[in-house]
Amino acid sequence: MLFILPFGVLGQSEDNVSEINKQVFDEDQEVNLFDSMITEYTKAIELSPDDPSPYFDRAFVKRRKEDYYGAIADMTAVINLNPVDSIAALAYHSRGLFKVKLKDYSGAIEDATKAINLKPNDASYYSVRAISKQELKDFYGAIADMTKVIELNPNDASNYVVRGNIKNDLGDTSGNISDITKAIGLDPNNPYYYYIRGVSKGQIKDYYGGIADLTKTIDISPNYDGAYYVRGLMKLSHGNSTEACIDFKKGVELGDEKARELFESECN
Repeated sequence: MLFILPFGVLGQSEDNVSEINKQVFDEDQEVNLFDSMITEYTKAIELSPDDPSPYFDRAFVKRRKEDYYGAIADMTAVINLNPVDSIAALAYHSRGLFKVKLKDYSGAIEDATKAINLKPNDASYYSVRAISKQELKDFYGAIADMTKVIELNPNDASNYVVRGNIKNDLGDTSGNISDITKAIGLDPNNPYYYYIRGVSKGQIKDYYGGIADLTKTIDISPNYDGAYYVRGLMKLSHGNSTEACIDFKKGVELGDEKARELFESECN
């Protein structure tokens, strides 16, 4: 029986915001606070229209409200002030991030490129461009940008995982596994990295290697979502139905509906 193994996509990094925007409030308080903050930043802009700071602050509050068009307008206002290069680069970068939220990937690439031209040694600018290129299926361009990110920041394990994920989109499973292995070398206690490497090994029918990685995931995080289901798939794929059913049963106990479906169809 042929089973299709899932492959997860690493979530993207949060963009930087000032500490005041990181506070957590309940929903009503949050809405009221954000509206008040926007009012205050608007007053500050009226008093000092050539100061980029309140535009930045207002933009990030609008971002928290998911008013991405408003946030883009504020970043455009900063750019139109012709600030020094470092501030202009941050404005282009931020505007690009907001465009990603709107799925305007071409616009995000254009802004990221402008940010890179102004400040070519900031890894985060290449990351935004890489993510946008990946969404537009320019996988080679995305890999090139992530390679630059790694050159600038070689000790961040997540960068290797992102590049590996793009390689996986290209069908380069071996390259993906190689990058994830580098990530594991930098962060050996991250269960997710073993999970995605295990899934990738399953894609090339290295079930024993995949099972070993999924077992490591479970050793680190015994209740890891989906790990028992995927390990059970691999065991079933090379004929070990007894152990597969044990994994599916454990997945059922953890509330995994996919594990439940296979437990009911294969283990009764």
